[in-house]
Amino acid sequence: MPALATRIDADLPGHVHRVLADYVESRRRQTDSIGTDVGDALAALADFVLGGGKRVRPTFAWWGWRGAGGDQECAAVLRAISALELLQAGALVHDDLMDSSLVRRGAPTLHVAFAARHRAGALRGEPERFGLAAAVLLGDIALAWAEDLFLTAGLAADALARAVLVDVGAVDAVEQRIAELTTSALDTLAAAPIAAPAADRLAELAVHTTRRDR
Repeated sequence: MPALATRIDADLPGHVHRVLADYVESRRRQTDSIGTDVGDALAALADFVLGGGKRVRPTFAWWGWRGAGGDQECAAVLRAISALELLQAGALVHDDLMDSSLVRRGAPTLHVAFAARHRAGALRGEPERFGLAAAVLLGDIALAWAEDLFLTAGLAADALARAVLVDVGAVDAVEQRIAELTTSALDTLAAAPIAAPAADRLAELAVHTTRRDR
């Protein structure tokens, strides 16, 4: 059995963390020429990605691969499964925004933190809208990073050809949230009378957002 595989087995969360730390730092350095505002925003996203989590998704992926006999191309597989944490980070940033959550892992959620930055800097516009926009964009960046890390992990061409993990996983996650959003809106509206055409339109939207066309 390759030595790298056994070392990763012994401390998988630590190896995933190092892959993510190296990746986000490399992406942050690429933005140095753009300006400090972008760098500061990406640093906040990096802190969110690296600041906690049990690395459950990479753990399931790694041990599924190992259980199926995998012990070659360990470095590439490690990078590929680490992309799952970036996918999860993007989903959490957007979930916190949609759920109006104030705290995540003992710290302010990103939209709350960026609204606070807006207030502290006495910037123009509404702090809450600034925080909302920042969270949407940073969540999108995390999803883009996930795909980039996965596709550049170094997997063999035939493995990449079989891989629908990032694309399908991301789409399914978004579709599920749309369905939940619509269901929540319908539940809220049910508590108060509304015009029949509006109710019909929401019901139609709910049907369309939960439909899977493959």
